[in-house]
Amino acid sequence: MHIAPGHKFPSLKEFAIRVTLGGVDRVVLHCPVRAPPVTPHIFKLVQHSFSPDFSPEEITFSCAFLFAFFLLARISNIVPVSVCSFDSHKHLCRGDIVSAPRGLTVMFKWSKTNQTGSCHLQLPLVEIPNLPLYPVAMFHRMCALIPAHSSMPAFVLQSLDRSLFSYH
Repeated sequence: MHIAPGHKFPSLKEFAIRVTLGGVDRVVLHCPVRAPPVTPHIFKLVQHSFSPDFSPEEITFSCAFLFAFFLLARISNIVPVSVCSFDSHKHLCRGDIVSAPRGLTVMFKWSKTNQTGSCHLQLPLVEIPNLPLYPVAMFHRMCALIPAHSSMPAFVLQSLDRSLFSYH
């Protein structure tokens, strides 16, 4: 919008402007862009894009991806926004994933619906031995290749943050 010299831009607090903007909001509906669902077919495509001898980075990414899928978790539950923003009281740590009699137990300390961290959610990842994309085996393989302290991020890589999981 071009404002002629000597004229001031009208305040957004003026009644006429507020009513006009309210009308525009009702006419122009906000349609959020949703990411497509992750499916087993996508997992197979991801798996086939990796080398036969998984690198530590590929195993870590695969493991994080499988955890998100099988735990029905948001990516914000799995990895922080950036490596620098990691908070062990909020984000998933290696120590939050423990071996259980039939797989793993994963503890989430924070989520979109539990932003104060007032309760901890423990979810099972059960053994599915014949599944080609098996999160428990992938986690044990990742831990053997990339050992980490229990207070470190669950998926320890300097470059693993949410940007790797976004669709562009």
